[in-house]
Amino acid sequence: MLVVIAAFTKVQFNPSSGLKVAPELAAPIHELTRIKPTLILGYGPPYALQEFSKAEGLVCCYDDTRPIVEASAELCAGQIRATGTLPVQFKL
Repeated sequence: MLVVIAAFTKVQFNPSSGLKVAPELAAPIHELTRIKPTLILGYGPPYALQEFSKAEGLVCCYDDTRPIVEASAELCAGQIRATGTLPVQFKL
């Protein structure tokens, strides 16, 4: 069974490590990705997703407006395909 996580994240900036998801939010997500196939929908900056490289899939939604949330639900249901690419690069 695939676990889908909608991550409405706020990120913290640390000069030495860059953007990070708050540890109290990241810890349960890390635990889930360790024990179950997980798809993470990130409704924030794409850099926050690089923290979850062990997830089965990552989708950067950028925003949490109603049209975006509805489109991500359609994506999960297989009604639409993800065809975009990130305008930034980072290592997973």
